[in-house]
Amino acid sequence: MNDITVTARVKHHRNPAKTGTVVADLNPKAPVYGMVKVKWDDNEHESRHHKFTLKRLQYAWPTNN
Repeated sequence: MNDITVTARVKHHRNPAKTGTVVADLNPKAPVYGMVKVKWDDNEHESRHHKFTLKRLQYAWPTNN
């Protein structure tokens, strides 16, 4: 849960098609139950969510180079 930081790309826990970007971390010392402000891609709306209701998007597999 500590990987949800500002500028992280996330999707909603109950609606995986809804993606957005974390704009602000409202409770930086609370890794799980803290609140973040997310700007959604589909309607450019900003809303507050608990960190445990979001999942971070991963774009590439880690490489061992």
